[in-house]
Amino acid sequence: MAEDKPRHSLNPNTEVGLSGWAVDPAHLDRSITLAVAVDGRAVATLLATRPRNGVKKLYGGDGRHGFVSVLPLELYDGVAKPMRVERTDTGEVLFDAVAPFADLRWSGTVSGLMRAGKKGLEGWVVDRADPDASVTVELWMDGRRLFDLAADQETDALPYPEGPRRRHGFAVAWPGAALDGAEHRFEMRLAGQPEAMVPVAVRPDAGTGLSWTGDLTVQDGRVSGVLLAEGAGSFAAPLLLGAGETVLARLWVRSGQRIDAPLFVDGPTRLDGPLTATLDGRDVALRFGADGSGRWIADWRLEPTTGVVEGWAVDLAGPPAALEVTLVVDGASVLTTVAGLEGGYRFDLADAPLRAPFSEIEVRITGRETAPGRTARYSRGGPTCEVTGAAWRDFRLDVSGWALDFTTPATPVAVELLLDGQVVATAWSDPAADPPGAFSVSALTGPVGLADRAGVRIAGGAPARLPTVEMATGPAVEAAPETGPEDEIIGLLEQVGDAVARGWIANASQPAARPQAVLWLVDRPLAVAAGGFEVDEAETAPGAQGFVFHLPPDLPRAALSRLIVRPAIGRGHLGAADRRLDAGSVDLTGDTAPGDALAVPPPVDGAVSVLVLARAGAQAVAALLDSALRHEAGGHAWIVLDVGTDPETDAVCEKARRAGLDVRLRRVAAHHLGEATLAVAAELSSETLVVMGDDVRLTGPVLGALSGALALTGAGMAGTTTVQRLGAAELETAGRRIVATPDGGTRRPYETASAGASGPAWTALPSDGPVALRRATFIDLGGLDDAVTACAQTADLALRMRDRLGLGVVTLSDRVELASDLEPVRDRRALTFGARWDAPLRSGLRNPDTITELTGARPVVGLIVDEDQHAAVAPDGWRVRRLPPTAWSDLGEVDVAAVMCPAFDPAAVVSARPHLRLIHLAEGDDLAARLTADEGLRIAIKTPARKGQEAHWGDFHFANSLADALIAQGHTVRVDVRDDWYGPLSATDDVVVVLRGLAVYRPQPHQTNLIWIISHPEAAPVAELAGYDHVFVASEPYAVTLAALTDRPVEALLQCTDPVRFNAQVDTSGMPDDDLVFVGNARGVFRPAVQWALESGRTLALYGRGWEGLVRPGAVRTNYVPNEILACLYRASGVVLCDHWDDMRRLGFISNRVFDALAAGAVLATDAVEGLEAVFGSHTPPIVASAEDVAKVARDADALRLKAKAASDWVLANHTFANRAERIVEVAEAALALKPVLRPVLKPRA
Repeated sequence: MAEDKPRHSLNPNTEVGLSGWAVDPAHLDRSITLAVAVDGRAVATLLATRPRNGVKKLYGGDGRHGFVSVLPLELYDGVAKPMRVERTDTGEVLFDAVAPFADLRWSGTVSGLMRAGKKGLEGWVVDRADPDASVTVELWMDGRRLFDLAADQETDALPYPEGPRRRHGFAVAWPGAALDGAEHRFEMRLAGQPEAMVPVAVRPDAGTGLSWTGDLTVQDGRVSGVLLAEGAGSFAAPLLLGAGETVLARLWVRSGQRIDAPLFVDGPTRLDGPLTATLDGRDVALRFGADGSGRWIADWRLEPTTGVVEGWAVDLAGPPAALEVTLVVDGASVLTTVAGLEGGYRFDLADAPLRAPFSEIEVRITGRETAPGRTARYSRGGPTCEVTGAAWRDFRLDVSGWALDFTTPATPVAVELLLDGQVVATAWSDPAADPPGAFSVSALTGPVGLADRAGVRIAGGAPARLPTVEMATGPAVEAAPETGPEDEIIGLLEQVGDAVARGWIANASQPAARPQAVLWLVDRPLAVAAGGFEVDEAETAPGAQGFVFHLPPDLPRAALSRLIVRPAIGRGHLGAADRRLDAGSVDLTGDTAPGDALAVPPPVDGAVSVLVLARAGAQAVAALLDSALRHEAGGHAWIVLDVGTDPETDAVCEKARRAGLDVRLRRVAAHHLGEATLAVAAELSSETLVVMGDDVRLTGPVLGALSGALALTGAGMAGTTTVQRLGAAELETAGRRIVATPDGGTRRPYETASAGASGPAWTALPSDGPVALRRATFIDLGGLDDAVTACAQTADLALRMRDRLGLGVVTLSDRVELASDLEPVRDRRALTFGARWDAPLRSGLRNPDTITELTGARPVVGLIVDEDQHAAVAPDGWRVRRLPPTAWSDLGEVDVAAVMCPAFDPAAVVSARPHLRLIHLAEGDDLAARLTADEGLRIAIKTPARKGQEAHWGDFHFANSLADALIAQGHTVRVDVRDDWYGPLSATDDVVVVLRGLAVYRPQPHQTNLIWIISHPEAAPVAELAGYDHVFVASEPYAVTLAALTDRPVEALLQCTDPVRFNAQVDTSGMPDDDLVFVGNARGVFRPAVQWALESGRTLALYGRGWEGLVRPGAVRTNYVPNEILACLYRASGVVLCDHWDDMRRLGFISNRVFDALAAGAVLATDAVEGLEAVFGSHTPPIVASAEDVAKVARDADALRLKAKAASDWVLANHTFANRAERIVEVAEAALALKPVLRPVLKPRA
């Protein structure tokens, strides 16, 4: 009887943690949650969801009632403690006794465990105080230190607490000296700790030693190669590189892992003999480059400020000896010296012959001309620029080169790209790059006359014409050879996660071939790899291609470890990495969405019209029509729309007609197939229309079943299950679903994948086989869309139907076959599925019901918590994941990230789903309510400020003030500095507001893009505006001018002020009462306002950078004024001076300094700006154009201050960020209203 069966079992393992199972016999469909307390303190909450075969045999069901947990490491101190485990719902106690806890402490906060395995020692080490860091320990044998090792390996050999990717393990092969049949004592010690930790006494089996093969290459002072050990698995062994008694490097080597390490880390090193390599006491062969040139090293560096060359030279394969080295300048040997036994040498370029504008410097070992030489450029001063490459492709000119100012070589240099004499793009050189000063700059332009039209210059200098421009027009690519059935296929399944599996595959027999990978669950194929991409052949194999499988969302986690990959054609199967399952964060609730079981109406006997999309030629059409003759009754009309030029198609159709099939042939142009389907549908009379490609092979009657399924309420389209044979694999697809690619900013963020359903069922999209629609629906939707690539046209049609008509897709269990020997149709001009539906999917997939319907899985909310916070209860219809700090950077498998920890930094995210929502969850907030609450628009403000320099950029403070105003109106806002413009989270925004200064942003088409030109108007060419939905201009005159030059909506949106910081009530205590104040940098010129002030005879206080040498010492008070106290300085000063860039003044761009100073109640004097009086009217500040004007304003400052309060009130009433934010939101919402949003479709259940 059920009452006599045990309902739980628990084992408090002294080393592992807590394991067991718990079941409620009356509710086998529920998982039990357990609370664990030790010494009266709650330490863990467990959900019993792991599969247990014993429970399955005892109670039936799926047996998923087990649990395993590693308890907090601080408990493992060797002291037994009272432990209590109880159910959270009923309070039933499962365990209440004293439990043993092994002593896993080492020293302080470090814990660890070491065990003897078959091949060697394995274990884990973790510092509880810093779980993100790996710990380095010493391995000792019989009281002798062998080597150091870092516990940074990912392994499942032993359980250990979660860290970054759980990399706290180690596995060390038995040292050769231990395989003598005797017992040996192994110990681990922390560096600097004399006492032994975790001793293990063992007698290793002499037959378990590793046999290593391979050799290493020495080239350019580095050692590289791959060493293999038979049956080594993940075990490692020490590699020692030395020369006589000198030890150069100790490396850890794992079988098959590529080695690439420097020989010399700390500069010149005395060598006591030739270079040798030993792996666990065994010699490893060394090769010195392909031509022996790696034997000699002449490493050196040039100090550009002193002109001194220092370096060292060594012969790695010979006895210690002094070597003669030669300094080569511009290809000629000019100086010679001897590098002593230590290898060091020095040259001084003071007397070397140098040419303008620079010379090429090189050092060679005399008589060793084959040694590869490194060169450096050197000049005795002045900025220099050289273009090294220029290429034109797809109407974009890309120019690269280097630019250095040799007097200050560590300073970036501004480089300008010119077209027809106009600056169209600016870039900064990178002094730390290779080569030093490297830059790249690009601009959109036509290909005609580039050699005469284009040039590059250092900012403000003379332009240099480009070298010959490479005109890339996309040469034809030679077709890759096909994989044969006898080819040997190799590869590796490297990672398996909840959503995807990744790895690489290669054809060892024909490296140029591209084998196809098929994912299997034991003996059942699941998916075909989505595309191939380049991988590092040095880490894989020649010709290797990476693959990605999108996994069905209902695949049980227990099945992930049983996935294997086989080639579709060819011999062999792919190996698996040591750690297959990427556990990532922990699921706290069930994974899959509730099933949508259907009772489909019976087949209909009436005639239907079939549109056959014939793209592959006469043979494919013949195979389809032959299968129709065998399996379908007469009376149906088959209209073959032939987009090819195969003359045999007429004969094929005529043969089918003579056999009794009603076949009609129409020739159509390839790029007008969609138009043809619509025209033919309008001519037909049948109620039902079926569309299929010529790759379909009928295996039974399906037309009647498809027609009957349309009678189901809510069904607008019906499809079949498809079967495709790929070599030995048979891939079955019953409908398709949407898969989100967790890579922000990618061109194809959404793809389709097998739904994993077993029909009949509701699915997001149909399979690639026949689809049926009501003819009226097909006409209403406009037929197939020629703008979409052929393989995505039915999926596109299904989503258009969902969007416009609110109808869903039914996939039947009736099967058809898809031919696998046809060449897929590709049209580079057509939109991919992801490109067409990018924006609607991003918006629609914020609705949890839409996520469930389109992806086939419940939406996931990730709780961003610290180590001590526990997860919240999952709301209905959601999955919940707890994301500790080690998982914060990867949000690629959650739909909503609920931030519960203030330490979370969004800028650290490296992966995110394209529709990710970020919400902040305060303590006590209702998670369910927050998930359904209106979070407003998601807005990103792009500022040209650079990371680390934000405080010194006025645009950054401008962006933050705008963000505060938008947040106050109920929207979610993020400010991105230039370095984060295209980060993973950038793809998740509804609206992007670009503050256009000197940097150019590339708008993403799926977003509503608004540009606000607030400065440097002439740096923003009109062509740039084409990518924006709306253009704001901080100038009323220029808005009128710009509106006549572009078809984009343009309106004036002036700069403004932040009333929180700039108001007449700011505290001026402690602030200097300077006579005249100017806040700003020199910009490399003597600014007019400063010149007038100095000539006025009044006292000027300068705040800013770059004034040295331009003004008298003492005039500059500080280099920087924090934005937080800027208003206080303005209000305390006698007169605040303001000037504008020439283009801003001429085109009417009023600086935000005018608004800020007036809002602060300061007396302001500014240069003349077009349209200033029209904006400010009676509150227009005094305009100055000379020293006399400045002196007059200073004399009248007291009288002018009486009017300052009125000006402040007027600015704060009309020109604040709140005013601007309201208008920005109005425009954004209007633009968003024009874009489609996919919403859930209500579907009946059986």
